[in-house]
Amino acid sequence: MGLNKSEHIGKILIDPRNSNVVFVAAEGPLWAPGGERGLYRTTDGGKTWQAVLQIDENTGVTDIEFDPSNPDVLYAAAYQRRRQTWSLLAGGPQSGIYKSLDNGATWKKLTTGLPKADLGKIGLAVTPANPQLVYATIESDDKNKGFYRSTNKGESWEKRSNYISGGTGPHYYQEIEASPQHPDLIYQMDVFFQVTRDGGKSFDNLGTGREKHSDNHALWIDPDNGKHLLAGTDAGLYETFDEGTTWRHFPNLPVSQFYKISLDNAVPFYNIVAGAQDLGTLIGPSRTRNVEGVRNQDWYVPLGADGYDAAFDPKIRTRSIWKYREDRYIGSTDKRKR
Repeated sequence: MGLNKSEHIGKILIDPRNSNVVFVAAEGPLWAPGGERGLYRTTDGGKTWQAVLQIDENTGVTDIEFDPSNPDVLYAAAYQRRRQTWSLLAGGPQSGIYKSLDNGATWKKLTTGLPKADLGKIGLAVTPANPQLVYATIESDDKNKGFYRSTNKGESWEKRSNYISGGTGPHYYQEIEASPQHPDLIYQMDVFFQVTRDGGKSFDNLGTGREKHSDNHALWIDPDNGKHLLAGTDAGLYETFDEGTTWRHFPNLPVSQFYKISLDNAVPFYNIVAGAQDLGTLIGPSRTRNVEGVRNQDWYVPLGADGYDAAFDPKIRTRSIWKYREDRYIGSTDKRKR
């Protein structure tokens, strides 16, 4: 649908009145300046695109929100950043929050009550429970970073707390979602979900328990039932009907990310060792003689955490995993096969 040079998309919004009108927040290339960077709008369903908010060659847009009571009003978070081999320059003087009153045609930068210091990644949220409220989680220096709230549609802001996403840094999370039913209830993406029930003054773990993977990056709130949530994590998709007390995982989605893979020389079917992002190192067969084909149970995890890079010794001929397990199943007494 175009925007081939954007490389990194922060968010996509579809106008609820006309699905041919779409806004795309493009962060742009990470390792270089330029590209298609900023906020883009299409009015013909993606056939053509117009850059409606561009700041400079190093500053893109990472988040956008509609005013729930009037989609002609939009809020956008600009993010100045550049990755170098030796560091991540996560922020700068061009980062900030912008507002449009005419469906993205013109924009103004919001400043009243916001930090004067350089800003990094910013997450935005609004709520139909009270369209006057706009929330922002803002990366900045130790004095200015934190959770901010506007009670007049972004015209002025107040700092509510010092909390921003942690873990590997705000650049890895730093998204927020506001409840459509309760104006003071906001969830923030983080290693563990964080939740505030007082408009950002205090945060606490959502209490997801051990049955759910950490590293949360996306959240959908059921507009008809606030306790029904869908969560996107490093381990895939989860669902809860009790606001995070218990979760169920969707195990049949092939969404794992592999850093590196390596093959061995086993016959008749070679094995695969794969380093999975945050899901350990996985070893399994390329195919089997099972009627069902390759099953989940045909794989095992010798190491946890991030898998990264792994390899078989090319000088040693290994035995197919399916054969090894077949031998164990029939009770072989050959110790070499165990």
